[in-house]
Amino acid sequence: EAVPAVKEVYAYPLAGNPKQYPAVIFFPDSFENSFETVAENQKVYRFKMWVIVDLAGTDEEAAFTSILPNVVDKIATKFDAEWNGGTHDGHRISQVLDTGFWGLAEEQSGKRAFAELTLTVKLLTNN
Repeated sequence: EAVPAVKEVYAYPLAGNPKQYPAVIFFPDSFENSFETVAENQKVYRFKMWVIVDLAGTDEEAAFTSILPNVVDKIATKFDAEWNGGTHDGHRISQVLDTGFWGLAEEQSGKRAFAELTLTVKLLTNN
């Protein structure tokens, strides 16, 4: 939501289409919990994110060579600048953003370009 290039953000699987583009849809993907020490657990939370660009008014080349990379770069820059998620139980919370599959979706309502991202949040908790 803090990236001006993103027009809408949905924190849940969306049934239907966003109203404005570029849009981001994200929700939890996985959770890991392991023993770090005898007093602490390491927790890793992963969130899947999809950056979506509508192709109405543009073409696939522009979407994949300009529009989508620009939005993904701005999102990555924001996470790079704010990788430090603060602290919990005196331990630092860190977050890292990775890219996944980029593709094209053809639906009845039109074509959309998308990029898959994975946000990984790591922290230690006291038992």
